[in-house]
Amino acid sequence: MIKKKLFIVEQYLSWKGHYRQYFENLISNDFFYIYCSSKKQSYPNSTFLEAEEKDFRTFTDFIKGRFLDSFKAYSKLVDEKPSVAHLLEFEPFSFFYLLLFKRNHIPLLIITIHSIERMRYANKLKDAISYLQRLVYQYTLRKAAMMGATFVTHYEHHRNQLISLIGNKYVKAIYVINYPCPEVSHNNNQTKNNSTAKFLIYGQIREDKGIFEFLSNSKTLDLNITIAGKIHDPRILNLNHPNLEIINKFITDEELIDLVRSHSFMLLPYLETYTGGAGTLKDSIAYGLPIVASDIPIFKEVIQRENLGFIFKEVNEIKAFSDITDSNKYDILKSNCLTYAQKYNWENMRQQYFHLYEMCISKSSDRQPT
Repeated sequence: MIKKKLFIVEQYLSWKGHYRQYFENLISNDFFYIYCSSKKQSYPNSTFLEAEEKDFRTFTDFIKGRFLDSFKAYSKLVDEKPSVAHLLEFEPFSFFYLLLFKRNHIPLLIITIHSIERMRYANKLKDAISYLQRLVYQYTLRKAAMMGATFVTHYEHHRNQLISLIGNKYVKAIYVINYPCPEVSHNNNQTKNNSTAKFLIYGQIREDKGIFEFLSNSKTLDLNITIAGKIHDPRILNLNHPNLEIINKFITDEELIDLVRSHSFMLLPYLETYTGGAGTLKDSIAYGLPIVASDIPIFKEVIQRENLGFIFKEVNEIKAFSDITDSNKYDILKSNCLTYAQKYNWENMRQQYFHLYEMCISKSSDRQPT
Protein backbone atom coordinates (compact mmCIF):
# COMPACT_ATOMS: atom_id res chain seq x y z
CA MET A 1 0.00 0.00 0.00
CA ILE A 2 1.35 3.43 -0.99
CA LYS A 3 1.65 5.76 1.97
CA LYS A 4 -0.27 8.94 1.28
CA LYS A 5 2.27 11.34 2.67
CA LEU A 6 0.59 14.71 2.16
CA PHE A 7 -2.99 15.85 1.56
CA ILE A 8 -4.03 19.38 0.63
CA VAL A 9 -7.56 20.33 1.69
CA GLU A 10 -9.76 23.10 0.25
CA GLN A 11 -13.42 23.08 1.28
CA TYR A 12 -14.42 26.42 -0.28
CA LEU A 13 -14.15 25.88 -4.04
CA SER A 14 -17.89 26.51 -4.35
CA TRP A 15 -17.33 30.03 -2.98
CA LYS A 16 -16.38 33.03 -5.08
CA GLY A 17 -12.94 34.48 -4.46
CA HIS A 18 -9.32 33.42 -4.54
CA TYR A 19 -9.97 29.90 -3.34
CA ARG A 20 -9.78 28.07 -6.68
CA GLN A 21 -6.67 29.76 -8.00
CA TYR A 22 -4.91 29.28 -4.66
CA PHE A 23 -5.78 25.58 -4.59
CA GLU A 24 -4.98 24.88 -8.25
CA ASN A 25 -1.62 26.61 -7.90
CA LEU A 26 -0.60 23.78 -5.55
CA ILE A 27 -1.69 20.90 -7.79
CA SER A 28 1.04 18.30 -8.34
CA ASN A 29 1.19 14.59 -9.10
CA ASP A 30 3.29 14.19 -5.94
CA PHE A 31 0.50 14.96 -3.47
CA PHE A 32 -3.14 14.13 -2.73
CA TYR A 33 -6.14 16.46 -2.59
CA ILE A 34 -9.56 16.78 -0.98
CA TYR A 35 -11.88 19.49 -2.23
CA CYS A 36 -15.51 20.57 -1.94
CA SER A 37 -16.96 22.02 -5.11
CA SER A 38 -20.15 22.25 -7.16
CA LYS A 39 -18.38 20.49 -10.07
CA LYS A 40 -15.93 17.62 -10.20
CA GLN A 41 -12.57 18.53 -11.71
CA SER A 42 -9.84 16.39 -13.24
CA TYR A 43 -7.33 17.06 -10.47
CA PRO A 44 -4.77 14.25 -9.95
CA ASN A 45 -4.92 12.09 -6.82
CA SER A 46 -8.03 13.91 -5.67
CA THR A 47 -11.20 13.24 -3.71
CA PHE A 48 -14.26 15.25 -4.78
CA LEU A 49 -16.93 16.17 -2.22
CA GLU A 50 -19.99 17.74 -3.78
CA ALA A 51 -21.05 21.17 -2.51
CA GLU A 52 -23.53 23.69 -3.85
CA GLU A 53 -22.35 27.07 -5.11
CA LYS A 54 -22.45 29.53 -2.23
CA ASP A 55 -23.31 33.19 -1.73
CA PHE A 56 -21.78 34.05 1.65
CA ARG A 57 -24.17 37.02 2.01
CA THR A 58 -27.11 34.66 2.61
CA PHE A 59 -27.33 33.08 6.06
CA THR A 60 -28.11 29.55 4.82
CA ASP A 61 -25.12 29.49 2.47
CA PHE A 62 -22.98 31.05 5.18
CA ILE A 63 -23.76 28.10 7.48
CA LYS A 64 -23.43 25.44 4.78
CA GLY A 65 -20.20 26.80 3.41
CA ARG A 66 -18.51 27.75 6.64
CA PHE A 67 -19.35 24.65 8.65
CA LEU A 68 -20.91 21.72 6.75
CA ASP A 69 -18.43 21.67 3.88
CA SER A 70 -15.54 22.00 6.32
CA PHE A 71 -16.88 19.16 8.43
CA LYS A 72 -17.13 16.89 5.38
CA ALA A 73 -13.62 17.75 4.20
CA TYR A 74 -11.96 17.37 7.60
CA SER A 75 -13.76 14.09 8.31
CA LYS A 76 -12.65 12.68 4.96
CA LEU A 77 -9.10 13.81 5.68
CA VAL A 78 -8.71 11.80 8.89
CA ASP A 79 -10.24 8.75 7.18
CA GLU A 80 -7.39 8.88 4.63
CA LYS A 81 -4.75 8.77 7.40
CA PRO A 82 -2.04 10.87 5.72
CA SER A 83 1.28 11.69 7.35
CA VAL A 84 0.88 15.42 6.73
CA ALA A 85 -2.10 17.59 5.82
CA HIS A 86 -2.22 21.18 4.60
CA LEU A 87 -5.42 23.01 5.57
CA LEU A 88 -5.72 25.92 3.14
CA GLU A 89 -8.68 27.25 5.15
CA PHE A 90 -8.85 26.66 8.89
CA GLU A 91 -12.39 26.21 10.22
CA PRO A 92 -12.32 25.97 14.04
CA PHE A 93 -15.63 24.21 14.78
CA SER A 94 -14.81 21.32 12.44
CA PHE A 95 -11.31 21.09 13.88
CA PHE A 96 -12.76 21.14 17.39
CA TYR A 97 -14.82 18.08 16.42
CA LEU A 98 -11.62 16.31 15.38
CA LEU A 99 -10.01 17.21 18.71
CA LEU A 100 -12.95 15.70 20.59
CA PHE A 101 -13.53 12.51 18.60
CA LYS A 102 -10.64 11.94 16.16
CA ARG A 103 -7.66 13.36 18.00
CA ASN A 104 -5.43 10.31 17.49
CA HIS A 105 -6.09 10.42 13.74
CA ILE A 106 -5.08 14.06 13.19
CA PRO A 107 -1.92 14.13 11.04
CA LEU A 108 0.94 16.58 11.28
CA LEU A 109 -0.61 19.82 10.09
CA ILE A 110 0.29 22.81 7.96
CA ILE A 111 -2.30 25.55 8.47
CA THR A 112 -2.53 28.67 6.34
CA ILE A 113 -3.87 31.66 8.27
CA HIS A 114 -5.28 34.34 5.97
CA SER A 115 -6.31 36.73 8.73
CA ILE A 116 -6.36 36.81 12.52
CA GLU A 117 -9.10 39.25 13.46
CA ARG A 118 -12.67 38.06 13.04
CA MET A 119 -15.04 39.30 10.35
CA ARG A 120 -17.76 41.67 11.55
CA TYR A 121 -21.25 41.60 10.07
CA ALA A 122 -24.23 43.96 10.12
CA ASN A 123 -26.48 40.91 10.53
CA LYS A 124 -26.62 40.33 14.29
CA LEU A 125 -26.94 36.56 14.08
CA LYS A 126 -24.03 36.31 11.65
CA ASP A 127 -21.96 38.56 13.88
CA ALA A 128 -22.77 36.49 16.97
CA ILE A 129 -21.67 33.33 15.15
CA SER A 130 -18.51 35.11 14.03
CA TYR A 131 -17.78 36.09 17.65
CA LEU A 132 -18.31 32.52 18.88
CA GLN A 133 -16.18 31.19 16.05
CA ARG A 134 -13.42 33.56 17.10
CA LEU A 135 -13.34 32.09 20.62
CA VAL A 136 -13.18 28.55 19.26
CA TYR A 137 -10.61 29.74 16.70
CA GLN A 138 -8.24 30.89 19.44
CA TYR A 139 -8.62 27.67 21.39
CA THR A 140 -8.18 25.32 18.42
CA LEU A 141 -5.17 27.18 17.01
CA ARG A 142 -3.44 26.87 20.38
CA LYS A 143 -4.24 23.15 20.43
CA ALA A 144 -2.91 22.75 16.88
CA ALA A 145 0.31 24.49 17.90
CA MET A 146 0.70 22.14 20.88
CA MET A 147 0.33 19.21 18.47
CA GLY A 148 3.29 20.41 16.40
CA ALA A 149 1.47 22.22 13.58
CA THR A 150 3.30 24.47 11.15
CA PHE A 151 1.62 27.77 10.28
CA VAL A 152 1.80 29.98 7.20
CA THR A 153 0.79 33.64 7.08
CA HIS A 154 1.08 36.05 4.16
CA TYR A 155 2.17 39.10 6.16
CA GLU A 156 4.56 39.80 9.02
CA HIS A 157 1.72 41.62 10.77
CA HIS A 158 -0.41 38.46 10.77
CA ARG A 159 2.61 36.47 11.94
CA ASN A 160 3.02 38.80 14.92
CA GLN A 161 -0.69 38.57 15.71
CA LEU A 162 -0.50 34.78 15.57
CA ILE A 163 2.50 34.76 17.92
CA SER A 164 0.48 36.85 20.38
CA LEU A 165 -2.34 34.31 20.13
CA ILE A 166 -0.46 30.99 20.41
CA GLY A 167 2.64 32.11 22.31
CA ASN A 168 6.29 33.01 21.68
CA LYS A 169 7.49 29.43 22.06
CA TYR A 170 5.91 28.60 18.68
CA VAL A 171 7.59 31.42 16.77
CA LYS A 172 9.76 29.00 14.75
CA ALA A 173 6.64 27.16 13.59
CA ILE A 174 5.35 30.19 11.67
CA TYR A 175 6.46 30.93 8.11
CA VAL A 176 5.66 34.01 6.05
CA ILE A 177 4.96 33.32 2.38
CA ASN A 178 4.09 36.52 0.55
CA TYR A 179 0.67 36.50 -1.09
CA PRO A 180 1.30 36.55 -4.86
CA CYS A 181 0.59 39.23 -7.42
CA PRO A 182 -1.41 38.13 -10.45
CA GLU A 183 0.18 37.75 -13.85
CA VAL A 184 -1.08 40.47 -16.18
CA SER A 185 -0.49 41.09 -19.87
CA HIS A 186 -0.48 44.88 -19.52
CA ASN A 187 1.62 47.19 -17.40
CA ASN A 188 0.83 50.79 -16.55
CA ASN A 189 2.32 53.22 -19.07
CA GLN A 190 0.82 56.21 -17.27
CA THR A 191 3.22 59.12 -16.74
CA LYS A 192 2.68 61.61 -13.95
CA ASN A 193 2.11 65.11 -15.29
CA ASN A 194 0.91 68.40 -13.93
CA SER A 195 -2.75 67.65 -14.53
CA THR A 196 -5.04 66.70 -11.66
CA ALA A 197 -4.28 63.24 -10.32
CA LYS A 198 -7.01 60.62 -10.71
CA PHE A 199 -7.56 58.04 -7.98
CA LEU A 200 -9.10 54.61 -8.56
CA ILE A 201 -11.02 52.65 -5.90
CA TYR A 202 -11.51 49.17 -7.32
CA GLY A 203 -12.97 45.84 -6.20
CA GLN A 204 -15.89 44.73 -4.06
CA ILE A 205 -17.23 47.88 -2.40
CA ARG A 206 -18.36 46.53 0.96
CA GLU A 207 -19.39 48.31 4.17
CA ASP A 208 -16.52 46.83 6.21
CA LYS A 209 -13.97 48.67 4.05
CA GLY A 210 -15.23 52.06 5.20
CA ILE A 211 -15.24 53.69 1.76
CA PHE A 212 -18.49 55.54 2.49
CA GLU A 213 -17.00 57.03 5.66
CA PHE A 214 -13.92 58.12 3.72
CA LEU A 215 -15.94 59.80 0.97
CA SER A 216 -18.15 61.52 3.55
CA ASN A 217 -15.13 63.51 4.69
CA SER A 218 -15.35 66.97 3.10
CA LYS A 219 -11.60 66.93 2.47
CA THR A 220 -12.14 64.34 -0.28
CA LEU A 221 -14.26 66.75 -2.36
CA ASP A 222 -11.18 68.08 -4.16
CA LEU A 223 -9.99 64.59 -5.11
CA ASN A 224 -10.84 63.16 -8.52
CA ILE A 225 -12.04 59.65 -7.64
CA THR A 226 -13.47 56.74 -9.61
CA ILE A 227 -15.17 53.82 -7.86
CA ALA A 228 -15.20 50.74 -10.08
CA GLY A 229 -16.72 47.49 -8.83
CA LYS A 230 -19.90 45.96 -7.51
CA ILE A 231 -21.24 48.21 -4.74
CA HIS A 232 -22.62 46.37 -1.72
CA ASP A 233 -22.91 49.56 0.36
CA PRO A 234 -25.95 51.44 -1.05
CA ARG A 235 -25.09 54.59 0.93
CA ILE A 236 -22.35 55.32 -1.59
CA LEU A 237 -24.87 55.58 -4.42
CA ASN A 238 -26.55 58.51 -2.65
CA LEU A 239 -23.40 60.55 -2.08
CA ASN A 240 -23.26 64.09 -3.40
CA HIS A 241 -19.60 64.23 -4.40
CA PRO A 242 -18.70 66.60 -7.28
CA ASN A 243 -15.60 64.71 -8.44
CA LEU A 244 -16.80 61.15 -7.95
CA GLU A 245 -17.49 58.74 -10.82
CA ILE A 246 -19.20 55.45 -9.97
CA ILE A 247 -19.07 52.33 -12.14
CA ASN A 248 -21.36 49.94 -10.27
CA LYS A 249 -20.65 46.58 -11.95
CA PHE A 250 -18.25 43.69 -12.03
CA ILE A 251 -15.10 44.90 -13.78
CA THR A 252 -13.55 42.64 -16.44
CA ASP A 253 -9.79 42.37 -16.93
CA GLU A 254 -10.03 44.44 -20.12
CA GLU A 255 -11.98 47.17 -18.33
CA LEU A 256 -9.46 47.17 -15.49
CA ILE A 257 -6.64 47.70 -17.99
CA ASP A 258 -8.41 50.77 -19.35
CA LEU A 259 -8.98 52.08 -15.83
CA VAL A 260 -5.32 51.61 -14.93
CA ARG A 261 -4.31 53.53 -18.05
CA SER A 262 -6.52 56.47 -17.16
CA HIS A 263 -5.69 56.80 -13.45
CA SER A 264 -2.65 57.93 -11.51
CA PHE A 265 -3.00 55.97 -8.26
CA MET A 266 -4.90 53.09 -6.73
CA LEU A 267 -6.69 54.38 -3.62
CA LEU A 268 -7.28 52.04 -0.67
CA PRO A 269 -8.94 54.24 1.98
CA TYR A 270 -10.06 51.44 4.27
CA LEU A 271 -11.00 51.68 7.93
CA GLU A 272 -8.43 50.74 10.57
CA THR A 273 -10.83 47.96 11.65
CA TYR A 274 -10.65 46.29 8.22
CA THR A 275 -9.74 42.60 8.67
CA GLY A 276 -9.83 41.35 5.09
CA GLY A 277 -7.01 40.62 2.69
CA ALA A 278 -5.05 42.74 0.27
CA GLY A 279 -6.04 41.34 -3.12
CA THR A 280 -6.69 44.77 -4.63
CA LEU A 281 -3.28 45.94 -3.40
CA LYS A 282 -1.59 43.06 -5.21
CA ASP A 283 -3.64 43.70 -8.38
CA SER A 284 -2.50 47.31 -8.38
CA ILE A 285 1.14 46.33 -7.88
CA ALA A 286 0.96 43.87 -10.77
CA TYR A 287 -0.27 46.59 -13.13
CA GLY A 288 2.43 49.00 -11.98
CA LEU A 289 -0.09 51.45 -10.53
CA PRO A 290 1.32 53.17 -7.40
CA ILE A 291 -0.87 52.95 -4.30
CA VAL A 292 -2.21 55.47 -1.82
CA ALA A 293 -3.56 53.63 1.21
CA SER A 294 -4.79 54.24 4.73
CA ASP A 295 -2.61 53.36 7.70
CA ILE A 296 -3.44 49.66 7.95
CA PRO A 297 -0.61 47.30 8.98
CA ILE A 298 -0.77 44.89 6.03
CA PHE A 299 -0.80 47.83 3.58
CA LYS A 300 1.93 49.70 5.43
CA GLU A 301 4.12 46.61 5.62
CA VAL A 302 4.27 46.22 1.84
CA ILE A 303 3.96 49.79 0.57
CA GLN A 304 6.50 51.43 2.85
CA ARG A 305 9.03 48.59 2.85
CA GLU A 306 9.05 48.31 -0.96
CA ASN A 307 8.41 52.03 -1.72
CA LEU A 308 5.27 51.39 -3.77
CA GLY A 309 3.28 54.49 -2.90
CA PHE A 310 2.09 56.45 0.12
CA ILE A 311 0.44 55.71 3.47
CA PHE A 312 -1.83 58.50 4.70
CA LYS A 313 -3.14 59.16 8.19
CA GLU A 314 -5.16 62.26 7.39
CA VAL A 315 -7.21 62.75 4.23
CA ASN A 316 -5.58 66.08 3.38
CA GLU A 317 -2.22 64.27 3.07
CA ILE A 318 -3.38 62.57 -0.13
CA LYS A 319 -3.50 65.70 -2.29
CA ALA A 320 -0.25 66.98 -0.74
CA PHE A 321 1.50 63.72 -1.68
CA SER A 322 0.14 63.84 -5.22
CA ASP A 323 1.23 67.46 -5.67
CA ILE A 324 4.85 66.78 -4.68
CA THR A 325 5.14 63.56 -6.70
CA ASP A 326 6.86 64.57 -9.94
CA SER A 327 7.33 62.33 -13.00
CA ASN A 328 10.69 60.98 -11.82
CA LYS A 329 9.37 59.92 -8.43
CA TYR A 330 6.25 58.48 -10.04
CA ASP A 331 8.32 56.36 -12.43
CA ILE A 332 10.34 55.00 -9.49
CA LEU A 333 7.15 53.97 -7.69
CA LYS A 334 5.83 52.34 -10.85
CA SER A 335 9.09 50.47 -11.42
CA ASN A 336 9.15 49.27 -7.81
CA CYS A 337 5.63 47.87 -8.22
CA LEU A 338 6.61 45.86 -11.29
CA THR A 339 9.77 44.53 -9.63
CA TYR A 340 7.78 43.39 -6.59
CA ALA A 341 5.17 41.69 -8.82
CA GLN A 342 7.85 39.75 -10.69
CA LYS A 343 9.47 38.61 -7.45
CA TYR A 344 6.31 37.56 -5.61
CA ASN A 345 4.24 35.71 -8.21
CA TRP A 346 2.20 32.50 -8.04
CA GLU A 347 5.16 30.31 -8.99
CA ASN A 348 7.19 31.79 -6.16
CA MET A 349 4.46 30.91 -3.66
CA ARG A 350 4.14 27.39 -5.12
CA GLN A 351 7.85 26.68 -4.72
CA GLN A 352 7.92 28.01 -1.16
CA TYR A 353 5.01 25.77 -0.21
CA PHE A 354 6.58 22.71 -1.86
CA HIS A 355 9.80 23.30 0.05
CA LEU A 356 7.77 23.50 3.26
CA TYR A 357 5.95 20.27 2.34
CA GLU A 358 9.22 18.39 2.03
CA MET A 359 10.36 19.70 5.42
CA CYS A 360 7.13 18.58 7.09
CA ILE A 361 7.10 15.18 5.38
CA SER A 362 10.62 14.64 6.68
CA LYS A 363 9.51 15.78 10.13
CA SER A 364 6.60 13.33 10.10
CA SER A 365 8.96 10.49 9.14
CA ASP A 366 10.96 11.18 12.27
CA ARG A 367 7.84 10.93 14.40
CA GLN A 368 6.23 7.78 13.03
CA PRO A 369 7.00 4.90 10.68
CA THR A 370 6.06 5.37 7.01
